Amino acid sequence: MHLSATEIPDGARLDADVCVVGAGPAGIAVALELEARNLDAVLIEQGTADLRGEVHGVYPTLEKTRAGGFGGSAALWDAELADHMHGARHGRLSPSDFEPREGAEWSGWPFDAAELDSWYDRAAEICELVPAPAGTANPRGRLVDHVLGFSPASTFLETHRRRLVASRRVRVIEPATALSLSVDENRVAHALEVSTAPGQRIAVHARTFVLALGGIENARFLLLNDLGNEHDLVGRFFMDHPTAHCRLSAEPASDLAPYDVQVRAGRTVAIRALGLADDTRTGSGLGNSAMFIVPRLDRDERVVSAASQLLGRSRTNSARMGVLVRRVALAPDVLLFESYRRLSRRIPALAVADRVSARARLRNTLAVGTTSGWSQLRRRPTAFEVHHAFEQFPDYERRITLGERRDSLGRPVPKLGFFISDAEIASLERTQEIIRAELRDLGVGTLSTTRDLVAPHDIRESIHPSAHHHLGTTRMHVDPRRGVVDADGRLHAGRNIYVTGGSVFPTGGYVNPTLTIVALAARLGVHLADRLEGA
Repeated sequence: MHLSATEIPDGARLDADVCVVGAGPAGIAVALELEARNLDAVLIEQGTADLRGEVHGVYPTLEKTRAGGFGGSAALWDAELADHMHGARHGRLSPSDFEPREGAEWSGWPFDAAELDSWYDRAAEICELVPAPAGTANPRGRLVDHVLGFSPASTFLETHRRRLVASRRVRVIEPATALSLSVDENRVAHALEVSTAPGQRIAVHARTFVLALGGIENARFLLLNDLGNEHDLVGRFFMDHPTAHCRLSAEPASDLAPYDVQVRAGRTVAIRALGLADDTRTGSGLGNSAMFIVPRLDRDERVVSAASQLLGRSRTNSARMGVLVRRVALAPDVLLFESYRRLSRRIPALAVADRVSARARLRNTLAVGTTSGWSQLRRRPTAFEVHHAFEQFPDYERRITLGERRDSLGRPVPKLGFFISDAEIASLERTQEIIRAELRDLGVGTLSTTRDLVAPHDIRESIHPSAHHHLGTTRMHVDPRRGVVDADGRLHAGRNIYVTGGSVFPTGGYVNPTLTIVALAARLGVHLADRLEGA
């Protein structure tokens, strides 16, 4: 059932078995499991306002790395899967990601990978992954391939929205802002105060409350309400998945086609990335990571950039103008293809060349250029760009706090203190050196590492710091002195308050976290249903 927040009378009271705050993939997954068990739920969708915050360190502005509205972060998924279809890649955490790691004091989950096996299968159904990612494959010496799947953003933005809006058990309230929880002396929460419009408030009374606001807002809500922070852990251990840049010159006999996207029925469904085998990493104390391999498009990029500068009439001297004109004049094929590609994506009837031209079928699946599908080209590339996504270790000092600025409701905005640690840089460089040696010994080609490409400058200057993956700020641990929530996601300081999403990750691996987020949320939804039905 859909309830427009502005149409709910000021001072109204809503009652439910469970109140879920946040309608991103995590909140949606919890609501789906509750609905399946015929429990009454209220799902609070936070809207798209007030996503700004403060940042200390080299990191994008917070409004660029998160999204409000139903579906949450799915609105940011920009992998081109098919005509008029965008999505994101998903994968399982590696088994070693769950284990304590030598040299990483706060690493390790309160359970092993087997605990999530069946929940990963359920998450693949919820995300509509085709096929479900299988984990790792094709081991070669110290290397292994990571197999990742893709799912469309419309699954969360449209499909699940239609189902929950039509549900008789779930009431979707949007847009609204959760303000505070009333908690008694026995640590039991009774009511959530919600802002539905300027100057208007309603109360949601429930037997259980679930925070599913994302890695930044989960911590901010707890800090604003002074909940769960008895041991000064809320907001700490923030992690993301930065990306470093390498280059690969392939030997003529090597075949890198397996690292292109896999397409089924015209839709991108999977991709492989290159990484170190678990035993190699853990034996060397290295973080998890993977390399995505795409052909270099220097010529295409230079020509498109030159045309854009000329059309934009950017200020330049006559000599530079001559270079731009020559660059465009000598590459009519590039301009013709780029013009056709953009036009055919807007007018599908014009996409006749897609049926006969492999180049016309190339897509921007990895958000690094129109490269996906390159293995079908008549002339295979030999020069490749390598995008190396790597894990951040849980670090006590990398954290979310409350900033000095205020949002429209007068509350302090979140403030992120971000950095890439020396230990993470050391792990990255050692990993690249091992992979370079393995690729050379296997006869694949020569890898130019990030250090090779940026020397003598600081390697951090070339690293893209964020994949929009906000993790770790309400970490999971059985000991309340080492975690904010327990192994089920229950707040140590609250008997009926739960937290779910990327914020509960104790360690984050390297892979896109949505599949694990949805697996944890589905697991929590069933746990709550069992608990409430047995009460």
